[in-house]
Amino acid sequence: MNELIHQEEENDGLAQGSISTSSKRKTQFRWNARADVGMLHEVDTIRPFLVEGKGSKLKWDEVSLNVNNLLGSNLDYVAISRRFKLLITDFIANENKNRYK
Repeated sequence: MNELIHQEEENDGLAQGSISTSSKRKTQFRWNARADVGMLHEVDTIRPFLVEGKGSKLKWDEVSLNVNNLLGSNLDYVAISRRFKLLITDFIANENKNRYK
């Protein structure tokens, strides 16, 4: 019975997003709406896209540190910047699609 309850708790966590685990695999982060909003807030606060060169990497590192503290994850600056670019690209495409209907 305890095993069934434990399995249901694990499945509930997976349905809500964030971090999933497996006994033989490294923990895997799943983006969800809460994680996106937290990341976008940090990007808006720090604005790493306004800095060029090595300063940009340092700013993205700062964003990733803050996001990791917020979400309890272990994402590097590349994952954060790629997710940000994906969200911006999707937003622009959706805006253009809705604008010209």
